[in-house]
Amino acid sequence: MNRFYDAPGLSATVTSTPGGINCGPSCSAGFLENDVVVLSASLGEDAVIDTWSGCDSIQNEDCHITLTGNTTVSLFVVQDPDIIFKSGFDD
Repeated sequence: MNRFYDAPGLSATVTSTPGGINCGPSCSAGFLENDVVVLSASLGEDAVIDTWSGCDSIQNEDCHITLTGNTTVSLFVVQDPDIIFKSGFDD
């Protein structure tokens, strides 16, 4: 499990169902062949999911995988484009 960020200060934690993954920047876990694993991301402030890579499907921003061997999944996190920064301006 890898995560990539497009801006400093962004964060995400990925957990799995069934349990086994609860990680920061990268981690790994062992599951049985043909296990169905769902990966979910808890995002830090100002972060949004850009995309997952390595999933069989993505449903409600969760990554679904049926394991048939060693599998690498990546989560790409970007800064929320709806954030508007105002500094030094009078209304």
